[in-house]
Amino acid sequence: MFEYEGNALRDVHVEYTSGIFKENSPIVAVSENICPNQPVGECNYFALDPHGRNVGETWNGDVAFTQRVKPEVRRAGWQLNAECLTSFRGCKDVSELLPALWKSSPGGTVSSRMRSDSDSIAEAGQPLPD
Repeated sequence: MFEYEGNALRDVHVEYTSGIFKENSPIVAVSENICPNQPVGECNYFALDPHGRNVGETWNGDVAFTQRVKPEVRRAGWQLNAECLTSFRGCKDVSELLPALWKSSPGGTVSSRMRSDSDSIAEAGQPLPD
């Protein structure tokens, strides 16, 4: 989906899923805000959900960032795993749909690979998973 503000591109949004014929087929929503009419200081964020370590909600992910974030964040946000579209069994969670941002963790959980504005002070003090 492309969203415009006047004649300027404002937002690009993609929803990506892997239908595995279960109750909670995984889905990831990725949004990049271009911020055509906002000052630089008002348009610089990176939000990630789920975020933190060993999070139990593994089937639903949301990523939002602006064009002004670090290039590695933008690249990671758009590195959708195309193998999920062709895999016979599909992909089972957000760490498989978008592995640059999430990692599969013990006990059927996921952990974020990058710090986002969503992280709490406590989470920011923990090391990122390898």
